[in-house]
Amino acid sequence: MTDLASSSSQRLSRAELLGGVYAQTPQPPDPPFTPEQPPPSPQEPPDTVPDPTREPPSPPSQPIGDPPPAPNETPHVSGTFH
Repeated sequence: MTDLASSSSQRLSRAELLGGVYAQTPQPPDPPFTPEQPPPSPQEPPDTVPDPTREPPSPPSQPIGDPPPAPNETPHVSGTFH
């Protein structure tokens, strides 16, 4: 019989907890999020279009040392040609 009593008390405590949550004063909703930067206007060109006044982007830097062999070339390990 103690199991039934403990389970019923747990149900009551849960109901009280839920009732307490619902009894709280409702908080005002959060204001709508406004981004700091305004959206770009349609008149402005996108950043992907190169600007003639800007410097051209530098080519990717090659690693220092011998360049890697091309796909159709094999590095020469020995002096004999097969």
